[in-house]
Amino acid sequence: MEQPEDMASLSEFDSLAGSIPATKVEITVSCRNLLDKDMFSKSDPLCVMYTQGMENKQWREFGRTEVIDNTLNPDFVRKFIVDYFFEEKQNLRFDLYDVDSKSPDLSKHDFLGQAFCTLGEIVGSPGSRLEKPLTIGAFSLNSRTGKPMPAVSNGSGLWMENLRTTGLEASGGVPGKKCGTIILSAEELSNCRDVATMQFCANKLDKKDFFGKSDPFLVFYRSNEDGTFTICHKTEVMKNTLNPVWQTFSIPVRALCNGDYDRTIKVEVYDWDRDGSHDFIGEFTTSYRELARGQSQFNIYEVVNPKKKMKKKKYVNSGTVTLLSFAVESECTFLDYIKGGTQINFTVAIDFTASNEWQPGEPFLLRHRWHPGGLPPQPAHCAALRPHQLRPGGDPRGQDRGRSAGRLPVLGAAHHHGRGHLGHGADQGGYRQCCQTPHVHHYHRSGPGGVRCHGGAGWR
Repeated sequence: MEQPEDMASLSEFDSLAGSIPATKVEITVSCRNLLDKDMFSKSDPLCVMYTQGMENKQWREFGRTEVIDNTLNPDFVRKFIVDYFFEEKQNLRFDLYDVDSKSPDLSKHDFLGQAFCTLGEIVGSPGSRLEKPLTIGAFSLNSRTGKPMPAVSNGSGLWMENLRTTGLEASGGVPGKKCGTIILSAEELSNCRDVATMQFCANKLDKKDFFGKSDPFLVFYRSNEDGTFTICHKTEVMKNTLNPVWQTFSIPVRALCNGDYDRTIKVEVYDWDRDGSHDFIGEFTTSYRELARGQSQFNIYEVVNPKKKMKKKKYVNSGTVTLLSFAVESECTFLDYIKGGTQINFTVAIDFTASNEWQPGEPFLLRHRWHPGGLPPQPAHCAALRPHQLRPGGDPRGQDRGRSAGRLPVLGAAHHHGRGHLGHGADQGGYRQCCQTPHVHHYHRSGPGGVRCHGGAGWR
């Protein structure tokens, strides 16, 4: 059998010449039975994921989930998207915190526990779903806040004692207390770049609040092959209404169904409670293919509470949810714009506000001219564009393309012309005589004749 000419044989394959095979994997994080660190409410958990360098073994923060208020069983909506390399051991670390303020400094929040694993462990688990216990282990007390901070592992399970730690053992956690469980799910992402935009409303939902109506919100899940569901979106909360109209939202199609248009999408309806114990109103299922029909009789869904349905013979539903609008468009990449013939133009602007003009004793202004006193140019001038940093393609107006190659249009703003009129975006070098990059320094430093600076404030 003859081999087709366009097919490479095994003998022609060079493992060193090819790129390292990788695939995009989305990691979803959930936790159960976290420690409760708040006195009068529940914890407000946040998960931080770290990756470990292959050579220096240093942990680097990869990303953070959103903060979920008042819950010990969070299902985080924000995902971690990483490259999975089959032949590499990719160590991951997940730290959980109870957020006490808006500060991004983790040392100011309560540490709830951590877990270590590899990306291969998650991907290779049944259903690509891995559960691991959270441990406190050896930790250090922050010198400023006095709060416990997680110890650092070198990736082999050994704790680095470079910080003052307590007497707790690495695997022991908190004596007499369970720190909870972390659930990690992984799924390979498809190449689908479509983004769906939709809006929902509801009618006659169940009343759940004693002194009011309900504060409903929607939670969207996509189904998994093992029968479980992964959270993918939450709407905002609509206060005190049984007939809410939620705001329009956009979501990548690969987050909603990962390109499988018939994949089951489950939507749960809840009544929001301040203490985090949201009341379940009901649920319904649909699919991307059904949603793509748009507003129609097929996209009016009965919200059903299974427990109520089993207990009450005359139970019909807990209200209805209606799709008001649906649209989808493709999300273009930068390369798509280049392939489509997009032209990129570049213009240099010079700020001629009065506060930037040189004044004696004011060396911190954004720009000042050379002065007989011998003051050197300020960093703002020194950081002006250098000739080797620009390769402009020509006149942005499309004129004199041949002669203007390698030249830049230079505009000025906030200055008076010779006739006393205030100008913005005025041509300083002439489009037909575009300034070469060395001349930008000249206009930046001195400005053209007949220009008087105007307006602005000093900057220090």
